[in-house]
Amino acid sequence: SPAAVAGCFFTGLANSGFWTLAPLYGKGAWLSASEIAPFLTIAVLGGAASQWPIGYFSDKFGRRSLLTIVAIAACLAGIGLYMVSRGSLDQLYLFALLYGTMAFPVYTLCVAHANDLVHKKRAVEVSSGLLLTFSIGAVIGPIVASFAMSWLGHGALFLHSALAHGLIAVVMLVRAQMRPVPPKQRSEGYVVVPRTTP
Repeated sequence: SPAAVAGCFFTGLANSGFWTLAPLYGKGAWLSASEIAPFLTIAVLGGAASQWPIGYFSDKFGRRSLLTIVAIAACLAGIGLYMVSRGSLDQLYLFALLYGTMAFPVYTLCVAHANDLVHKKRAVEVSSGLLLTFSIGAVIGPIVASFAMSWLGHGALFLHSALAHGLIAVVMLVRAQMRPVPPKQRSEGYVVVPRTTP
């Protein structure tokens, strides 16, 4: 599934930038240490809380269509975090919640989409390949994001993320035109998958 491979790669780019550089973003936004911790926590809790509802809707309405919607919403949340990077604490927390809610389920949706297209016997092989693809993106992501932050300021962390999620949405739209929706009987139920191995 080219859509799932591209989605996992760009998710690795975006998420690794967040995990490694979000505290620097918070510092650039003049947040204290006691304000940066809730900023990160809100994003993570949003991502955890959204896994099951997003999974339910992906089972019901299709993976690619929901991936497109979620990626666009994550892109908009990233743009919002860039725009309010020196805004009020409430605005930062609100966009952090939206970002986490939309950005963090993308990897699992990509894996679910790929597994809908292959036989169950190949699920481990497919998942390991997608995890490797995510990991390659995760290695590159912080480097690219840090350069963007050094050129454009701390808010560029989320411009980097917005671009990655925007590219996911574009890939999903292009692939939807090239390949029809998988038959319903091929679809398995959504399962939350960790992005990395222990």
